[in-house]
Amino acid sequence: MLLTSLAFASPPDRTVRLFEVDPQGGYVERMQLSTDNILLVGRTRTSKVGFLLNTDTFVATAAGPVSYFVGPDKGGCSVSAVTTSPGVVGSTSEDGWNVWTACEDGRLLHHVYFGAGFPTADTEAPEVEVDTRLDGVWYEPTSNLLYALKAGDGVAGSLHIIDPQSLAVDAVTTFPKPLPTNGFAEGVVVQSAGAANLVISHGGSNMSHLLLGTSNTGFLQSGAGGGFGCSDMCAAPAGDVFCVDPNGAIARYQLAGRQFLGLGLALDEPRGVGASLDVSDGWIAVTGNKVFVWEMTDANTVVTANGPYYESESDADNPIQDIVANDGYMYGGGEAGYIHVVTQNPWIYPQFIEISQVVDGVPQPAEKLKRGDQVAIEFLVNQEGDYEVAIGGGRPYSDEGKVVDDGPLVLMDQGILGEVPTGQSEFTVDERFDEGVNFVWLRATGENGDLGHAAASIIVDNPPRTPGVDLGFGDRSLNGSIQGISDSDLDHYDVWISDEPFAPGDFETGGPTGFRPVRRVDAAPGTDPEFAFGNLVNGQTYYVAARAYDTSGAQSDMSAVQSEVPREVLSAADRAGEKGGSPCSTGAAGPSTALALFAALGLAVRRRSALAVAAAVLILPGVAQAQDEEEHWWRQDTTPTTTNLEIRYGVIDVLDPAIDNTYKTNALNMLQFEVGPQILHVFEVDVGMGFFQELDFQRSEDGQVSDQRTMLTWYPLQLDATFRAQFLDEQPVVPFVRYGWDYVLYSEKTDVAPGGPKDTLRGGKFGTHYALGGNLLLDLVQRGRASFLETRTGINDSWLTFEWRRQRIDGRDRPWSGRDDQLGSAGPRPLDFSGDAFTVGLKLDW
Repeated sequence: MLLTSLAFASPPDRTVRLFEVDPQGGYVERMQLSTDNILLVGRTRTSKVGFLLNTDTFVATAAGPVSYFVGPDKGGCSVSAVTTSPGVVGSTSEDGWNVWTACEDGRLLHHVYFGAGFPTADTEAPEVEVDTRLDGVWYEPTSNLLYALKAGDGVAGSLHIIDPQSLAVDAVTTFPKPLPTNGFAEGVVVQSAGAANLVISHGGSNMSHLLLGTSNTGFLQSGAGGGFGCSDMCAAPAGDVFCVDPNGAIARYQLAGRQFLGLGLALDEPRGVGASLDVSDGWIAVTGNKVFVWEMTDANTVVTANGPYYESESDADNPIQDIVANDGYMYGGGEAGYIHVVTQNPWIYPQFIEISQVVDGVPQPAEKLKRGDQVAIEFLVNQEGDYEVAIGGGRPYSDEGKVVDDGPLVLMDQGILGEVPTGQSEFTVDERFDEGVNFVWLRATGENGDLGHAAASIIVDNPPRTPGVDLGFGDRSLNGSIQGISDSDLDHYDVWISDEPFAPGDFETGGPTGFRPVRRVDAAPGTDPEFAFGNLVNGQTYYVAARAYDTSGAQSDMSAVQSEVPREVLSAADRAGEKGGSPCSTGAAGPSTALALFAALGLAVRRRSALAVAAAVLILPGVAQAQDEEEHWWRQDTTPTTTNLEIRYGVIDVLDPAIDNTYKTNALNMLQFEVGPQILHVFEVDVGMGFFQELDFQRSEDGQVSDQRTMLTWYPLQLDATFRAQFLDEQPVVPFVRYGWDYVLYSEKTDVAPGGPKDTLRGGKFGTHYALGGNLLLDLVQRGRASFLETRTGINDSWLTFEWRRQRIDGRDRPWSGRDDQLGSAGPRPLDFSGDAFTVGLKLDW
């Protein structure tokens, strides 16, 4: 059977439980419920401590009594009031609550609470100093503000606001607000028609209330009198307030008219009053030495003044003077430091819930359970009816809950309690149970359909799931990763290596340690940690497996055993027999000499180019003057240019098999940059540089991929001359041919072991290149923008440029030496960076 809804219409009619708040005794007062009606908070007047009770789980903040979470001897303060707000400050999660404690020394303390255990002090938040004294604190959800009150006897009272996110105090100029009169007996937030009012009783008939928010309104003061007072009060339906008069009468205080209306109930020393805020529930409770409950009409009047719906036995040990109510439950705070729970809902006794593991049909104690275990839960209820056991879900009656068992309650003899309706449930721990603590919701329905609830917890500690192992080889090493598991309580993995074959079934626990000690690998859940074994013998087969361990020490089954053979691995330089260094050096000392030679050559070429340009500047004007009448083609150029810049990006197909077999890509990416003078649009002399880099794994002689990285980098430096077939101004397409010299600085870095040190080889090589290509004029696409660009920057022409280049960069000794073609030779040979490149880019002339 499935319990699908709650019925709260029945007024409370029995006291079912006493919770101890303060072992020292303490006059419980100023109780409040959180906006979701789950948390009950308050303070004790005598000990001045703050307490909290979760009314969903009825699990106290400490074993046994509710006890208190803050007070003078808890590193806190003398507590004057406690309130809550939803969510946790500074967290993106809406789970949990903020707990705010007002102190008599004017501080506002902040704690966080997640549904179990004690609230935790927020030590990172700045300390909030509101005033020299605080007497009350409330949270209002519509304005999302905290309201803190200073209102001691004989002093001028004031109300402050605090932003629960920023903790700013009185950030609005209309606060703090002065109280219209001194003194403070009780305060309550009343919701009505979308508005919220804070109602303050100053003692006797002195009342005031404030519309909450940041507007510039002030407190409205009651001048009604009428023989009524308010020593304790509670919110009532329709935006009213119920009050207990010190003389023994119960009255309704109307905010609209600021006046008291008697309910016709005269009692002997009433102390506290509480009511359901749901009009359909229709009840009011008044307490003192007894608990009286009356049914109410929709107009907030008593149905039968002389006939209470429920009257308890005298409870002189703990007279109740403060009451709050929610969802069919009434909570009363007493003088002796206890909380009374009064309800008509079925009550599941938290202290009599027993959880055990069933082994061969016999229940036995069990602190922890695992997947597949059979569980028995027995609990006692004060009414006959039916029960459900559910897990998950945010609330005991949430639709998210998963029902694992249900059935009728059975009358059983429970000793001193006599025959008591008992729930006896058995179920299996399955995939629906999370690792760690699982709340188990116990629910019971009574004859009228009322639903009661309580909670227990089951600790599930499953053995970790079985991990996997991926294995790769290196030079005298094996490198691998663990296919991690997502178990939330994962602690670490153990990895074993052996030079002898073994199987998971050979080891019920642990693994082989005759060859090497076990290797511990720490990792977070859901990650795939890496490991490595070094100083192995190339050509020898090794066997590797792993287990997972959780925080309790439980271990998983052993993974499948993987085998691999270490072997020599080769970089491109190894395959080519490359020793590094520049062509003019005797080893890997670096390319400084060759680079100096290349720079000198470039300087000489640049000097010759400059002389040629100077000669052209001197000669051409004279020739033009002599032949002015002929209007030669160069006179027709209306946009002369002197300099060009090219940036190109593309691919290169390297011909050297040593590179091609190491870096398994057919086309390698490269970037080139060139700049130089331009003569009459036709001739260019450019210097340039580029960048190339490729990353891969070293391979064995037979081409098997290892786990050891290798990276080849080169920086080509170049000097070339270009002839462009541009004979017309604004010529749309210009073909060109180019020839030049190259010097390439290169390095190759290889892993000695994965994640470990690296070997680096450096050097330089000379070469030559020639290229064919074409320039496509972009100015024709947007002439207006091209004209604007020329006016602002001096750039006359912009081109989309395409180039095919054949480069021969090999082992020659000098830039002008002939080609040293070793690509087709057998045996070791130096690296050769020859190949065909195709690049596309942008060319700018100015």
